[in-house]
Amino acid sequence: MNNRGGQTPPAFMPLGEALQYAERCRSDGRLTEAEAVCRQILQVQPNTPEVEHLLGVIAHQNGKLAEAIQHVQRATRLAPQIAVFHANLGEMLRLAGRPKLAVEEARRALAIEPDLPAALSNLGVALYELKDYEEAARAQRKAIAAAPDFAEAHGNLGNALHALRKFDEAIAAFRRAVELKPDYADGWANYGTTLHHSGSFDEGIAALRRAIALAPHHANARSGLGILLLMRGEFGEGLDEYEWRLRSTERKGPRFPEIPWAGGSLAGKHIYVQAEQGFGDTLQFARYIPPLARRASRVTLRVHQQLVTLFRESLPGITVLGDRGDPAPYHCDAVLLSLPRLFRTRLESIPSDVRYLRAPADAAQRWGKHLAKMRGLKVGLVWAGNPEHVNDSRRSLDLKVLAALFEVQGASFASLQFGPRTADLKKRKGKPAIEDLGARFEDFADTAGAVDALDLVITVDTSVAHLAGALGKPVWVLLPWVSDWRWMLNREDNPWYPTMRLFRQKRGESWTDIVPRIVKELAAVVQGDLARLTPFKAEGVRRAAHAAAIMAAEAAQVAEPITAPVTAMPPGQALIVAEQKRRNGFLADADELTRRAIEAEPDNAEAAHMLGIIAHQSGKLSDAIAHVRQAIAINPNVALYHANLGEMCRLAGRADEAIAASRRAIALDPGNAGAHSNLGIALFDQGKFEEALSLHERAIALQAHFVQAHSNRGNALQRLKRFAEAEPSYRRAVELQPDFADGWNNLGTCLRELKRAEEAETVYRKALEIAPNNPDTLDNLALAVKDLERLDEAAELLRRALVIEQNSDKIHLHYGTVLLDQKKVDEAEVAASRALSLNMNSHDAVNLMGRIAFERGDLDGALASHQRALALKPDLADAYNNMGNVLKELGRLDEAENAYLEALRLDPAVASVYVNLADSRKFVAGDPHLVAMEALAAKSERLSKTDRMQIDFALGKAYADLQDYPRSFRHLHAGNAAKRATIGYDETAAFALFDHIERIFTPDMIEAKSGSGDPSQVPIFVVGMPRSGTTLIEQIIASHPMVHGAGELQTLHDVVLTVRGTDGCTIPYPEFVPALDEAALRQIGRDYVARLGEVARREASPTVQRVTDKMPSNYYFLGLIHLALPQAKIIHAVRDPVDTCVSCFSKLFSAEQNHTYDLGELGRYYRRYERLMTHWCRVLPAGSVLDVRYEDVVGDLQSQAQRIIAHCGLPWDDRCLSFHRTERPVRTASATQVRKPIYRSAVGRWRVYEDQLEPLLTALGGRARLG
Repeated sequence: MNNRGGQTPPAFMPLGEALQYAERCRSDGRLTEAEAVCRQILQVQPNTPEVEHLLGVIAHQNGKLAEAIQHVQRATRLAPQIAVFHANLGEMLRLAGRPKLAVEEARRALAIEPDLPAALSNLGVALYELKDYEEAARAQRKAIAAAPDFAEAHGNLGNALHALRKFDEAIAAFRRAVELKPDYADGWANYGTTLHHSGSFDEGIAALRRAIALAPHHANARSGLGILLLMRGEFGEGLDEYEWRLRSTERKGPRFPEIPWAGGSLAGKHIYVQAEQGFGDTLQFARYIPPLARRASRVTLRVHQQLVTLFRESLPGITVLGDRGDPAPYHCDAVLLSLPRLFRTRLESIPSDVRYLRAPADAAQRWGKHLAKMRGLKVGLVWAGNPEHVNDSRRSLDLKVLAALFEVQGASFASLQFGPRTADLKKRKGKPAIEDLGARFEDFADTAGAVDALDLVITVDTSVAHLAGALGKPVWVLLPWVSDWRWMLNREDNPWYPTMRLFRQKRGESWTDIVPRIVKELAAVVQGDLARLTPFKAEGVRRAAHAAAIMAAEAAQVAEPITAPVTAMPPGQALIVAEQKRRNGFLADADELTRRAIEAEPDNAEAAHMLGIIAHQSGKLSDAIAHVRQAIAINPNVALYHANLGEMCRLAGRADEAIAASRRAIALDPGNAGAHSNLGIALFDQGKFEEALSLHERAIALQAHFVQAHSNRGNALQRLKRFAEAEPSYRRAVELQPDFADGWNNLGTCLRELKRAEEAETVYRKALEIAPNNPDTLDNLALAVKDLERLDEAAELLRRALVIEQNSDKIHLHYGTVLLDQKKVDEAEVAASRALSLNMNSHDAVNLMGRIAFERGDLDGALASHQRALALKPDLADAYNNMGNVLKELGRLDEAENAYLEALRLDPAVASVYVNLADSRKFVAGDPHLVAMEALAAKSERLSKTDRMQIDFALGKAYADLQDYPRSFRHLHAGNAAKRATIGYDETAAFALFDHIERIFTPDMIEAKSGSGDPSQVPIFVVGMPRSGTTLIEQIIASHPMVHGAGELQTLHDVVLTVRGTDGCTIPYPEFVPALDEAALRQIGRDYVARLGEVARREASPTVQRVTDKMPSNYYFLGLIHLALPQAKIIHAVRDPVDTCVSCFSKLFSAEQNHTYDLGELGRYYRRYERLMTHWCRVLPAGSVLDVRYEDVVGDLQSQAQRIIAHCGLPWDDRCLSFHRTERPVRTASATQVRKPIYRSAVGRWRVYEDQLEPLLTALGGRARLG
């Protein structure tokens, strides 16, 4: 060590003098020398608390907060009775973002020295950060009592009182602070802010100007001054000062803008704009995007996720991003609230088009229809804002205050309120009823649709006020006497929104003084004085036109950017402040401070590492890695640097580098739990799940409360398919950190794998409460509700996820799967194609395309897709299962069975495959797959309800094959009961449809309307109950060379849905039938024949003259068929009622047959269907319908086949007797049976179950057998 000033080297000094020398070095800024002296002392006297404390203070000054805390903690352990040690430790912990621990240390200091002013004030500051404002104020008052001239304590007291909304007391505290310390810039700034909130605007401006004079770069003071100037309409200086908000303590997040647009030419350029602050701000200033787009070649705008759909509709040509997605490379950027300044906005040049946003058409239509029932003037209400808003206690009101409003005759009311204050509606008593619309809002597109359907919105100062104004709707805003700057002062109009009207409190007024004025105005409007709705609109429109002209004239001008010079700060102090800023989310400030430290000390490893952490938090991974590598180059022996480098490399996809860095961290510090966890994550990404599991368990052993390690342990166990073990890990993670959204999400996925879909749903919803716009959680929740067969809800969740994340092939895939389950085949194909465009090698998307082709009847295309999926992933069990279904319909039954067997070899636990296998084979005793099914059934806790249901149907079939009928029926009964529990079959509504059809189709009506329709002879309809022989009859007919068997077509049902009334609205069947004239009947027939022709052209040979439609439930439409297609042939399949019903009961239908899963309901349905067929026999001309009994067909195939073919008007062909050899797709539950020659074993099959069929037999009554 070099001697300075001729002083004695510390090695020869007594302890007290050496400490004094070290303290002198520290206070002179010679921190390296001070540290060296302290370490020399510790070599001689290792446990000297004063030295440890001084080392902590030095480390703190150097910006090494973690090291500082460790030193001072050692000092407190060595000398627990020294109050100042605890006081300083508390302040360091607070700066490190640990205010609870800071409070504990401050209390320890005060237990030793109760009147220590610094400890009292530090305690107050920590309590303030914990939002315990009453206790914070109490602590500051004690500090002032101990030291009356402690200016900072007076200032801190003012902050606590301001937070408690005790503005007059806060003003007194700030006034005393600046009296004691006239150059106290923070005191003046806070004084000015509080004067603003107290309504003393001019005094507030003066105080803020004083703060700026003392500290010209005080961002909070300058932005606060800007707000007050804007409130007075002084937009020039006001907008310049307001720009300082980007450097204030209110501004969080990474540095932005990074390439700031200064207002110059944007020709040929792409500009990226980010929204900031709240919903209302974004809605208000979105008006600047269209004029910006006129100056730039491309604009990308990032907004709050809840605004995305609305803005994509309202801003055509603009790329609108939400929480996810990155902008394309851009030339410059800006924040939305800076655009007024960049456009040189003045009061007279505010762009105030009457309507610059619009509700999406579907939302407007949906809400318009919903609110059509409201009578008179339709008024939407909002009475409260976000309770966290700084002015909410003033701007929000109690719903009861508006009671007089609801007495206005001729007006009806709906609530647009959102959030916790919707509960006010439940407390409200009396009439009129106010519908809670907000509970149904998903995002602002819904809110806009509802507002669009209303005549007037009455609201307090919330985002709905801005939304209504932006939509050009009449909106009346209730304002407290101290309100936001954008409402300005003493105006009843608002220059931003021409259709807005302001109802202001005056100083001293309450809401009860304002409401009578609103009631009076509303009553006048209801009585016909519509001008009072928007009394300032005409003037606003004129102003808007004038503003547009000004903006056009100024478009070529260039605004000069304001640059704020920076002030010097010692590197250590800069790092301390930077770390505090980083922890609180002020990344731009943290980055700037850290760079200042590096400019002063280029070899400062801590600063380089800090830059890496900030870059990582800002999403700049490459920069982060470079900075941390620089830190390691300066000091390679810090384990934390290597651990963080490892995690960053992993996120960058550089797995080998990540693993190497993590291993180096562990070598340097074997007790570093984070390094073990990071290494585990990297190995997990490489598929080394056992190694990853071991490392996470080691991390937990080192740090029992390591939340991420518990969650990551669960992830490893999930990949190892040890789901039951994974569950406790996830539960421990969320127990330790209840707001850990990813932990809840992972737990939900684990529960889904454990087949506990209801629990998974609850857990996913918990995750969404914490992170409402996480597309992965929305996707997972959709899968859970899909498991619960709530397909509409699943589809809506996936649509929400895709609004947030448009480029996820996984979410598009899941959306396509749900759409296909909803039978929306075309939409499913769009989603699957989008998934493939994002990931052309997605085996699951290719597999889904196969299912889509299958649904369209393109069996060759389906088979090709499943084969391609297997080429991409040879162990994809689901593709084999789907391929088996295709092969079965093609009649390649052996190949189909082999495909099912291969699916089960790959995954023996897939219940749906067993259902397909059971349908394709006859089980024998000892069949290994029967054993496997029983084993699955025995572990019902591991099966979902759907899986268990499918296994029961498969076992029912298997035990029937083995002639163990009691056991067979037990499984069939259980499977049907499980299926029935999942569907919403309404027997009353079903029978009402039958009744309605019979009332409409009377003999007189049939006679009056007969003789028109389309004359085509192409259609042959085969109808009847499912499992009554319809497939067999169609196969006989389709074996004729002049016939194409089209199978079960939705075609007639789809044509019926196209019938509309004069108002364009769909009319349900059969209500529209009486109004049909000859032309309409002909059109229905022609539409059907045209669609049938498309099927024939796609699937049949050119020689085909007839096409069968074997949709069994077309029996509903027989009267319409006769009228619209009088030359069509109709064949009705009839089978023994009990055999028919038992056969239905034994099948898990792929299409909806909701009446078949309960024996009583099934029997009653059969009887009601039979009555309808009797009705058709009575009202239709004789011979219109040919009844064919299944029992007659299997008893005398030739005569019945000839009878059928003759009815169809076709010449006989012997191939109709060899129907089982006909190669054509068969897409029904009887696809396997019709590949076999005729057999009689199905006749009377119900008798083996006779003892269990009492509910069915009772329901069938006298129709139990044909006899």
